[in-house]
Amino acid sequence: MEKQSRPGSELGEKQSETSDEIITLVLVASGLAIGVLIAILIARSVTGAVSRMVGMIQEIATNNLTVDDLEIASRMKSGRLVSRLTK
Repeated sequence: MEKQSRPGSELGEKQSETSDEIITLVLVASGLAIGVLIAILIARSVTGAVSRMVGMIQEIATNNLTVDDLEIASRMKSGRLVSRLTK
């Protein structure tokens, strides 16, 4: 027994495939955008801590020993570096 296709069923299948592709593209784009945003936030937090440490080291290098200690708000390697620098 052979399936008979109705004229409207092919159009419905194409619309369904198109909407599935759009949903997939939107999800992929959203995932990429979220990933890029998280990467930017992580990079900013690391570079901010390092730049503050460099500023402190530069002040000490110019014989300014009255530099305020840096706050330690992290347990990452940069946070451990700051704790060693401020002792």
